[in-house]
Amino acid sequence: MRILIVDDNHMDRIILRKILESTGYANLIEISSAIEVSKYLRNNFDEDVPLVDLILTDLMMREIDGIEFCRQIRLEKRFDNVPIIAISSSSNMKNLKKAFEVGVSDYITKPINPIEVITRIKSVLKFKLEKDGRKKREEILLSDLKMAKQIQMNMLPKSLNKEKIVINGFYNPETFLGGDLYYWKKVDHFKYGMILFDVMGHGTATSMICMYIRSLLPGVMSVKDPKIVIEELNKHMIRFNHTVNNDIDYYLTAIYVVIDTKEKTIEYVNAGHPRGIMLYEDGRHEFLEEGCIPIGITAELNITIGRLSYKKPFELYIYSDGISDFLGVSKDKVLNSIEQLYEKNHDNFSSFLEYIMCNIELVKRKDDISIVHIKVRP
Repeated sequence: MRILIVDDNHMDRIILRKILESTGYANLIEISSAIEVSKYLRNNFDEDVPLVDLILTDLMMREIDGIEFCRQIRLEKRFDNVPIIAISSSSNMKNLKKAFEVGVSDYITKPINPIEVITRIKSVLKFKLEKDGRKKREEILLSDLKMAKQIQMNMLPKSLNKEKIVINGFYNPETFLGGDLYYWKKVDHFKYGMILFDVMGHGTATSMICMYIRSLLPGVMSVKDPKIVIEELNKHMIRFNHTVNNDIDYYLTAIYVVIDTKEKTIEYVNAGHPRGIMLYEDGRHEFLEEGCIPIGITAELNITIGRLSYKKPFELYIYSDGISDFLGVSKDKVLNSIEQLYEKNHDNFSSFLEYIMCNIELVKRKDDISIVHIKVRP
């Protein structure tokens, strides 16, 4: 325990030293002015170590008073969490208010009372210990969240670039962990399956469910029929809710699309998700809205498969509902906003994503954003 005593009164420093030593505090540093403290800190600089654990400073000192000294100390990040006890011969409330405003933790009045000194020191050190412990726990939690986020990001598929189909994705969670995810894979010689889903809610529980569903997808999506894929995911979610036995039954919205580049057909199921948008070169568009209710609500989904065919190139966007926050529009106007941004300002999806990434931090959002873009050439 290193305690710094700053006081231009030699006798007061002696009194404080004797009080502290009699209580067991032996590692004491005595300095007679704020200017000398600055020299001491410069000569003993360590960016990560504050050098002292507690500062006792007189408020009324020559050259630089205690209030200005405290203000300067608090400007240094390494002293953020070091408690400062001000010592004052005056009970002037205006001065004490200024002292607390610049970061003083507590104060002692003169003449110095040994019991008051020790009581105040123990109090601020106890608070510091609790604060340090909380900060350490927060650092550990932050480190864990960063690792979990990295794992989640690593589970996203890499871009797919084939002669007749190109698939790209963009994902930006509102916080460290999100409840959106997308995945795609080649399910046959000419068929490609892609899914984007959004688990209800936010936070760690939602992200864990998201990761659980992601672990199922490589096997579940090996089946070519979109209806069977959605039914299988529904069974897993129903089973999950029964196993967890929580007051809340979790569910997810999803859109699953299978594109056959040989037959030039699209089959899809939209399970309560925002409508996918197909944009054709001639300006026409179609929505992907056939399907069923969200996954995990009931065992019977009554699925309708949507079927489309194409002869000309098209681009397909599937996305989570968080994009409406980013675009600043209601969910039913997302199409117009995407068309305007894409056609007016951007000539390819990469630059469209770049636009979103450059501006996404400027938008106050309440949800994650996921976008999958599929470009198909017959």
